[in-house]
Amino acid sequence: MPTAATDAEADLEQPWAPNVHRVFKSAGVTHMSYVPDAGHASLIDLFTADPEVVSNVLTSEQEGIAIACCNRAGSAIASTCSR
Repeated sequence: MPTAATDAEADLEQPWAPNVHRVFKSAGVTHMSYVPDAGHASLIDLFTADPEVVSNVLTSEQEGIAIACCNRAGSAIASTCSR
């Protein structure tokens, strides 16, 4: 399966990603929407590999806001990963 992080060097440049993933999980995030971005590659990979989180690819950040609102209306906690 292809990943957002294409090589080990990208992972080394994003040492913060596991900490962010852990904080989001502890906050109860169960849905992550994202626009593919090299700057967030490691974080995106962590969420897409997490079986407890639904991840979906967006074509624009605006779509993520609508998805997060709908999730919240259904009592789920969602996040949108964007720059």
